[in-house]
Amino acid sequence: RENPYHNNIHAADVTQRLVTILCTSEAYPRYLRDVDMLAAVIAAAIHDYGHPGNNNAFMVTTGHEIALQHNDQHVLENHSLRMCLGILAKT
Repeated sequence: RENPYHNNIHAADVTQRLVTILCTSEAYPRYLRDVDMLAAVIAAAIHDYGHPGNNNAFMVTTGHEIALQHNDQHVLENHSLRMCLGILAKT
């Protein structure tokens, strides 16, 4: 389903802003190793992947299948991660 906010442009914006903040604040490379920076960039890029357009509370309250799959815990965050790991597993 098309989502007007949680889409690829939003993901690119969040990722670019994260990198800018980390690099201009000198957090990288002063406090972050290369692997930390890579993990942060990947997390920013995938943070809303597959987002259905509702919030966690709605998903839990309505008993949505996605909420049930993740035991009502960090529903959309876990959903995005699970979907991305599924893609990686296929490659």
